[in-house]
Amino acid sequence: MLNVPVVIGASDEALIRLAAEKQFHQPIARLLILNELRLGTGARKVYSVEVEGFDTSRSRFYAKIGPTSRIRHEYEAYREFDATHSRGRDTAVVASQSWLVEGRDDSDSCFSFLVPGEAAPSRPLDDHLKGGRINWDRVCDAVRDLFSRLRRPKKVDRDGFEWADRYSNYLRRSETESRLRDALGGALDEDAFTVGSRRLKSPWTLVETLRHGFNSKVRERMVHGDCHQKNIVLVPDKNRLRPCLIDFRWSRQFHWLVDHVLLEQSLKVFHFGRYLSDERFLALHDWLRDGNPPANLSPVERDLLAVVRVIRTAAEEEAEGEDHFQDQYSLTSAITALGMIGVHQCDAWKAWLSAAWFTTQCRQGGYV
Repeated sequence: MLNVPVVIGASDEALIRLAAEKQFHQPIARLLILNELRLGTGARKVYSVEVEGFDTSRSRFYAKIGPTSRIRHEYEAYREFDATHSRGRDTAVVASQSWLVEGRDDSDSCFSFLVPGEAAPSRPLDDHLKGGRINWDRVCDAVRDLFSRLRRPKKVDRDGFEWADRYSNYLRRSETESRLRDALGGALDEDAFTVGSRRLKSPWTLVETLRHGFNSKVRERMVHGDCHQKNIVLVPDKNRLRPCLIDFRWSRQFHWLVDHVLLEQSLKVFHFGRYLSDERFLALHDWLRDGNPPANLSPVERDLLAVVRVIRTAAEEEAEGEDHFQDQYSLTSAITALGMIGVHQCDAWKAWLSAAWFTTQCRQGGYV
């Protein structure tokens, strides 16, 4: 990501200036809007901003702009998430300060936050992936640090967790089915399909089973809810990268595994999958399950195995002997991978294969 000014609409610039003045309690000598990180759903825009005061002090913050009702909801979700995860300890997993500048009625508002202790330009993990030359040891350390902080809130038991209903936002049923129908036609309704020498169970028939009321006991805690590589900002801090989360629209009390699984699946189907053949991609799932990768791994395969092992180790440590942990991980993975097919720029076929691999695990184990 280049740190160069961008041209934005006058209304966005005015909101960002108001946000800067509200936080720093002084007139702003120079306001540099460096990057539009991405255009989110619901007309939300995220900017990286650098502020210089008349005393030559400099600060950098992020500003998210969108309809007032949605921005206010996210701001409140952020406050609850931050309060739940801080508990008087280091809160580097989220921003140290956040504030809201509201527009009138349902016009645009601005939700802003400072990245704690930021001394150098930070970038989302997704930018590191696109830019190449990734220090995966540092990235893995950052992911490990992230999940060590996310596990802090107390979990509560929930009986009768209805998977199809509670995971409906992740499944994106209408968008997912439309894309699958276009690609697979009538084959979508078949119970299984073959890839090379493998026979895999159909994730879509799994969804139909879930829709008939499958439920189980799970544990819930406060989750981020949308923990993928675009929402994890990596802050340079001496010889390490410190993780900081952005985008709290989906933060709530929910199934505690969703953040682990969502990051694993998004890394696989939005980044790593494009470099792997179907057979090799599925073999990586086997090696992660069995812990027996071959010696002749490619650099891409080594990197994928390393970061997914960190994610799964964090999940195993948090599981604390929870019943059906592996089954829940497989079912959550099947649903989230399948739902990613409905997302633009997803490698839909790799998402289908990953969902099918995890569906096969659920079926073989008799969990669903």
